[in-house]
Amino acid sequence: LYGTAGGGGHGCTRGCGIVFKLTPQGTRYVETILWNFRSGLDGSGPESGVTFDAAGDLFGTTNFGGNGGCDGYGCGTVYELTPSSSGYSERVLWAFGGIGDGYYPLSNVVIGRHGTLYGTTWAGTVGAGNIWELVPNGSAYAERVLWNFTPWTGDGGDPRGDLIADAQHRIYGMTYIGGADGV
Repeated sequence: LYGTAGGGGHGCTRGCGIVFKLTPQGTRYVETILWNFRSGLDGSGPESGVTFDAAGDLFGTTNFGGNGGCDGYGCGTVYELTPSSSGYSERVLWAFGGIGDGYYPLSNVVIGRHGTLYGTTWAGTVGAGNIWELVPNGSAYAERVLWNFTPWTGDGGDPRGDLIADAQHRIYGMTYIGGADGV
């Protein structure tokens, strides 16, 4: 079993969060910490699960970190953890900058065609969150906002929870507020 914890680990007041693995051992599980977030550029506060690619790399998001914007805690990151014989190494694929591209990502990462990554932010251009994609561009990524939620028009807002993709690469998710009746 693989997962994240928004606190614990090293740094920050109560820890910046971890990525962990639970391995069955008899009738119990043994925990292995794969990554300790340190805040700052590397991110902190992961709140969603991780996604594996075909090579065994793990992808996820942190709610904070990446830069000094968003109240000084950073606007969040998209990260990749690559396994090696000495553990895992982290690469921040995207650091959110705030209003223009969203901030505070809470969803998992969905991997689409050609390595394109998808996810959501809790707050976005109009303040109600968005759906984003990161397209591989050489060794970097280019971000594009696919949808800005506007709950007062009935499409919802504050996307939380994980995304899923079907066989046709359509993405599905949910929002915490909004909908046809605006509640």
